[in-house]
Amino acid sequence: LGFHCVVNRSQKNIEEGLARQDLWEKEQRIFEASEKLRGLPKENWGTLRLMEKIARIQEGRVDECLPKIKEAVRAKLGELRDQLRALPAQVETEADQHRLFNAVLHQVLQDLQR
Repeated sequence: LGFHCVVNRSQKNIEEGLARQDLWEKEQRIFEASEKLRGLPKENWGTLRLMEKIARIQEGRVDECLPKIKEAVRAKLGELRDQLRALPAQVETEADQHRLFNAVLHQVLQDLQR
């Protein structure tokens, strides 16, 4: 990342409620007016360029992490689908309830006869 120079707001700027755009323009003028600051690489000047640099870094991280996140979601979705398929059939009618009850009783009877 290296270094990046910004001019922080003064207490006076805060109290006066100076707009961000005005602060950024003031910051730019300070960099342009100072012989020492002008010697710094322009891409390392000011809040706006710092925000752009951070946005590029964040974009890179998102691009790097998003495929991994998508794959993890796909895997979890597959697991959940398998779990849903493994659930017993939903009994909705009274006839289905009787059939299920009889099937369970039949299984219990078979287990007891062993």
